[in-house]
Amino acid sequence: MRETRTRGKMVTVPAIWGLDETSFLHSNSNRAYTLAPLESFLGTWQDSMNADFIKQRSRFKSATMKRIDVSEDAYTNVTNVLATIAKPFHVRKGEYLQRAGVPATQVHWLASGVARSGFFNRDGVEVTLRFYREGESATTLTDLINGESGLPAVQFLIAETPIHGFTLDWKLASELRSQHDFMQDYHLNIAMHGLQTLAQRAYSSGETSAQERLAAFREEYPGLEARISQRAIASYLGITPQYMSRLRREAEASAAEAADAVATAADEARHS
Repeated sequence: MRETRTRGKMVTVPAIWGLDETSFLHSNSNRAYTLAPLESFLGTWQDSMNADFIKQRSRFKSATMKRIDVSEDAYTNVTNVLATIAKPFHVRKGEYLQRAGVPATQVHWLASGVARSGFFNRDGVEVTLRFYREGESATTLTDLINGESGLPAVQFLIAETPIHGFTLDWKLASELRSQHDFMQDYHLNIAMHGLQTLAQRAYSSGETSAQERLAAFREEYPGLEARISQRAIASYLGITPQYMSRLRREAEASAAEAADAVATAADEARHS
């Protein structure tokens, strides 16, 4: 990306092989330069970004409709409206999507990858609250609301894997939501689902053993254990990485014993 000054304004121009910003400027009889070709290109470029957002969102339509209990029409309408403000982003593993201590202004919708949210307690220990996967919006709602007043975020969002997705400016999204009733209903369903998830998380973290919390994690996030670090899972469960290793060894040993028992029973049945 590079910037060029046109009509007294700085315009960011996408970098393209064999093309620089002067390629977008041409002369006419009335003035030295006109911005028309640049405006046309940027319009086409933005349309392609919108189309990519809609395409990526369509991959998760069925799963999202089921998860937050919305209709296909509602999902499609919201997607088309949000496409007008969606901007692509990429981050590498370990990079922050949102930092604690900095006002939150963006919603991050994930097309691929895993993000983790959490905060630092009074002792400076990192506490993990939840994980976000493909098809979900990685967002901390309270921080976004407080960010409207310039207050710093309490939670962080960090990439547990490389991530490709789209950012949605919170202020612009709020303005769009106020203009469309179907967006208000859609986001109410998201909020209700978030409250249910939070309640379940409070129960599993406060009233069960570490083994039961690990089982609940595996049920809530199937397949995620193989994609992220043991340290991140331990933080989510509220245990040390060392104890996490012990739990996994015990689980593997129990699974092996169960498999041996089934094999023995089957062998005895064949010979009886």
